[in-house]
Amino acid sequence: MVENMMGHSEQDKYWLGFNIVAGIGTAKLQALLDAFGTAEAAWHASPLELERLGLDRRARENLLHARQTVDLEAKLTQVRRAGITLLHWNTADYPATYAKYLCRRPSCTCTAA
Repeated sequence: MVENMMGHSEQDKYWLGFNIVAGIGTAKLQALLDAFGTAEAAWHASPLELERLGLDRRARENLLHARQTVDLEAKLTQVRRAGITLLHWNTADYPATYAKYLCRRPSCTCTAA
């Protein structure tokens, strides 16, 4: 994963996106990451790939709808302008106390600047 000078990753907007999609929680996001490698690749997976992975109809429909209607770049800009830093499983600053609880850990959390 590539992080820029401010600790931001190219993947941040996709992690944020998955946290917006109803029906995709920790377990489904982990399955998507296992199958596609990155949050970006998972975000752009085809409907057939999502179905083959076993994502239920509601989660697939919600993801496809979000991909058409949510401007991830704008959402991420809003978050950053508010002084919020996203922390997700792949960031070095992700809280170790969350990482211990693999089943219940939030995929994305925030800190204020």
